[in-house]
Amino acid sequence: MSALLRALLRLVLRFGCVEALAMCRAYPGTGYGVMLAVLFVIKHQVLAYLPASQGSMEWHRGSAVMLGLNLFGRFVFKHAAWRCSLVPSDDPGRLLLWPAHWRKKFLLLSLEPALVLGFILVYEIAEPPYFLRFVPMFWWDGLPLPYGIVQPYPAWYLHYATTIARGLPFLTVAALWLNNRCEYAASEEGQRDAEARQGRRTTEPTPVFTPVTLAR
Repeated sequence: MSALLRALLRLVLRFGCVEALAMCRAYPGTGYGVMLAVLFVIKHQVLAYLPASQGSMEWHRGSAVMLGLNLFGRFVFKHAAWRCSLVPSDDPGRLLLWPAHWRKKFLLLSLEPALVLGFILVYEIAEPPYFLRFVPMFWWDGLPLPYGIVQPYPAWYLHYATTIARGLPFLTVAALWLNNRCEYAASEEGQRDAEARQGRRTTEPTPVFTPVTLAR
């Protein structure tokens, strides 16, 4: 896969789980935080065309607050400014409230997706009440209006509205896990693991098959 396609894939995955990243990550780099803010605004424009649960909309509002604290807190709090100055601009941050010395593979591929899934289940993010249209926090007037404002809701939209609203939070968990796999593969720990696996494969002895002559 080319570098351009890999970067595009990671951007799409971050778009799919931006509310989870905004909620879970602490002290991201300034560039990464700005990128999350842009994706967050764009996602709200997209979600306005889809049904959603009330819990999902409240989750997005809470994630917006967390993202705002991460972005602007570094200019207000000395500790946050010091921590953010230690990481590069594109650093994705670390899992909130968890020790930095834990293995990145465990944090990214197991703990973070499990915590987000548990959050969705415990707080019933995907449960009723459902609304036929997600109410965005931001809206650009140049976009076409969603269903239900000027044009009525089509039959297929009404038929699948509950299924879509219930499934969207779980798609966020899937996107988070895939994004974390890409993030781990690009990290120093992931590259060391990949080199170690490659080294084990190259050092494995090649089986030698000796021809055997059968006695007559």
